[in-house]
Amino acid sequence: MIFSGKGRINLKGHKELTDQKSPEVINDFEYVYLPLMNMDCTDFEVLVKEEDYVKQGQLIAYRKDKFYVPIFSSVSGTVEGIEKMMSANLKYAQHIKIKNDFKYEKEERDTSLSLDKAQPQDIIEGIKQAGICGNGGSGFPTYIKFTSDCHFDYVLINGVECEPYITIDYHLMKAYMEELILGLKFMMKACGAKNGVIAFKEGKETLLSLAKEATKDIDNIEIREVPDVYPMGWERTLIKEVFNLRYDKLPSEIGLIVNNSTTAIQIGQTFNNKQSFVTGITLSGEALENPTNVIIPIGAKVADVIEKTGGYKNDVSATNARLIMGGPMMGTCVVSDDVAFNSYSNAVNVLYDEGLREKPCLRCSRCVEYCPSGLQSVAIKDAEKAQDVKQLEKLRADTCVSCGLCSYICPSCIPVSDFTTKGKKRLLSSKTK
Repeated sequence: MIFSGKGRINLKGHKELTDQKSPEVINDFEYVYLPLMNMDCTDFEVLVKEEDYVKQGQLIAYRKDKFYVPIFSSVSGTVEGIEKMMSANLKYAQHIKIKNDFKYEKEERDTSLSLDKAQPQDIIEGIKQAGICGNGGSGFPTYIKFTSDCHFDYVLINGVECEPYITIDYHLMKAYMEELILGLKFMMKACGAKNGVIAFKEGKETLLSLAKEATKDIDNIEIREVPDVYPMGWERTLIKEVFNLRYDKLPSEIGLIVNNSTTAIQIGQTFNNKQSFVTGITLSGEALENPTNVIIPIGAKVADVIEKTGGYKNDVSATNARLIMGGPMMGTCVVSDDVAFNSYSNAVNVLYDEGLREKPCLRCSRCVEYCPSGLQSVAIKDAEKAQDVKQLEKLRADTCVSCGLCSYICPSCIPVSDFTTKGKKRLLSSKTK
């Protein structure tokens, strides 16, 4: 490993496994399983029942707490019921099971908007009704960001994709540059920002050429290349790099809104009346026979997608490999491939389990030195083990970004990040009680 200064590191990206593989569309899945979960919320109103026929794009459920998030069928076919299964975030949730009839009969819905004529509230409502959630991994409902009363100067599009192995955002940006630009323009109008920035890693010459060509006549959209270091895709790091600004809790405090590049593409497609019910996925890792990129219906199972793209290597299965939903740094390890992709999934990585054994802490302070949030990671780990909420608050555990750097650089192979993430959740949970 090569360190590049406090809070950032040069990681071996392993992106060569998939960066030359344009996404393949795969839609011949017999079943899809639409998770009734958004972030950690499972409070959904279901609008269909067993044996109902549904069309692709039909509204079948919606989140009914303080946030509204609609769930649409990604295929046409017959509802076979609701099944409880493991979700991508290691929590069990109900899933609507639909048998695909492979006709892909669409529900007729006009989601088009005119950029010139649409008012900000029209754009925000359109994003809300389309169910667009942050594709950076959180699944946070996108429309919420635009309901703030803050003054905004910039919309920043995050196309950095700094996690190892993942390349799907890179390919989608190349394939849908016009929709990305359109989505950015809609977001700028929605929040009143006069300027936009699209940021991605340096060295992407084809993408840079496409972006410059698409924005050559647009004065208020800037293209920025940023260093290929981790975690440059974290919005605090990216904002510091692009604007040399810092903030306390939210980018809105300094007049910024940040959205993932794929989120912008989805907004552009929706308002161009081309809303899709698919998700782009990178399937990568040395334990797969054919690492690749795919476009699949939302709700397809990991096991089915892996099987259709070449399967596991001969000596590997879901039970003896390290199966990660997302990237290896910030993703979630799952114990089975019987998991469905949701609308904001972007990757699954299958790595050999190296069987690293944890050793006693050396008190070397590397985890502290390289934490991009400037946290005392080991102290947070100890406080979490003790379930000491007051100490977790004192140590600012709620500002942990779960980037995984503390575990990655630990010479004792201690899963520090697991504890800091749990500590963050414990503290945030205590504040809502």
